[in-house]
Amino acid sequence: MTDAGVNSPTRVVQGATDAVACFQAGMQEALGDVQELLENLRLVFKRLDLFGITLHARRCDLFNREVHWRGRIISGTGIRFDPTLVESLKNMEAPQNAGHSANYCASHVSVNGEGDEGK
Repeated sequence: MTDAGVNSPTRVVQGATDAVACFQAGMQEALGDVQELLENLRLVFKRLDLFGITLHARRCDLFNREVHWRGRIISGTGIRFDPTLVESLKNMEAPQNAGHSANYCASHVSVNGEGDEGK
């Protein structure tokens, strides 16, 4: 609230401690229950077919209980680090100088599209 009125952000505020809950609530509101989700998927597939767009079934993963994303495993029980990522970091050669460290940081940002600062 400000002197100019109430400010209601349309995006999740960066650094908010309840960002995950806010995102989940928004997704549930937007996507509805499982039946509504299935109906929406049917409509998407129908539109894709209408425009002649084909999907490769082997490349599509639907209804996963667990997904691997950016070095994390996300499931209904929560988010945890992917053990293969942790193991590769443990086995990684230590940088020998500041230049090696800078190269690692730059390649990490470019591969992931953003850094993991503060996470």
